[in-house]
Amino acid sequence: MAAKAVVKGPNAHPFYRWAADARPKDVPRWNFHKYLIGRDGYIADVFAESVPPEDTRVKTTIARALAAA
Repeated sequence: MAAKAVVKGPNAHPFYRWAADARPKDVPRWNFHKYLIGRDGYIADVFAESVPPEDTRVKTTIARALAAA
C-alpha cells in the first residue's frame, strides 16, 4: 500500500495490466485511480483519481455491493 506502482505501459504492475484488459476505457493516469472488485473477482466499478475515497459515490457503491451479497 505504501509503495509506488507503475500504472500504465509495458512496465505496469500486473494488477493494472489486468484491469486495463478488463476495462480499457478506464485506464488510470496514476495510482490513485480506484477499482472496486466484486465478490466474483471482476471489476464492479471504477473511480477516477480525482474522486476521493470518502466520496459518497464510492461509499454508496460499496454499500450496494455488500448488500447484494
